[in-house]
Amino acid sequence: MGISYLSMIPIPARNGQSLPAGILLLLIIIGLIVLVIYKARIFKAAQTPFPMNWFCFYTYFQLPCGVIDILNEFDKMGKVSFFGLGLIALIVAVFIGLHKRKLWGWYLNWVLFAIGVLTKILFYPVGDLGGTQFEKIGFFAGCLLAGLLYTLANVMYFWKRKVLFT
Repeated sequence: MGISYLSMIPIPARNGQSLPAGILLLLIIIGLIVLVIYKARIFKAAQTPFPMNWFCFYTYFQLPCGVIDILNEFDKMGKVSFFGLGLIALIVAVFIGLHKRKLWGWYLNWVLFAIGVLTKILFYPVGDLGGTQFEKIGFFAGCLLAGLLYTLANVMYFWKRKVLFT
């Protein structure tokens, strides 16, 4: 177990004491939710032929949360992996491409979906779960099914919106 550097971030408060870093993360997440709502209203005003609420949520909330999740994993492991850094670079590229509605961002998003499914299949820590082997397999199968359904829903959603990207 390593030291959590995130918990050591001093955040000044009014009474001179520091706030825990968890509050900072909560404020960041609240800020991202507000940004998603703001962007959704802008896209609605742009009169796109499709509803864009999920696009805004995915682009401006889920992708940044993915970067935060990877950074949290770095903090838990106490080291940085090249795979994680590459994944952060890919998420940032997808974010920029989707934000600017570029076709290359749309294509990179498919790569991100594929990597997400493969990492769930290959790196899921089934051995860390308690219970019988049958329970572990059932839990793994349920998580895999949920991940595939989530990916399938995103694939259908983004496939219909290809015309929005140039």
